[in-house]
Amino acid sequence: MADRATGRILGLQAVGEGAVDKRVDAAAAAITFGATAEQLSHLDLAYAPPYSAAMDNLIVAADILKNKLAGHARGSPPER
Repeated sequence: MADRATGRILGLQAVGEGAVDKRVDAAAAAITFGATAEQLSHLDLAYAPPYSAAMDNLIVAADILKNKLAGHARGSPPER
């Protein structure tokens, strides 16, 4: 979740298997420092081919958020 006017990250929810806490920790740090979706999408996170994808889920989520903020994508409400 981000402020539409500034792009500043306001919150994050994450559910799933694996190192979900790593993504929440990184997002919490970004929120603490007032990072924007643009800045979050450029984070340089640890990467080890046997253990993680080249594009971290948090970076992908930030890119999707940037597209939503720019009006290039829309989300689906939970009622659908």
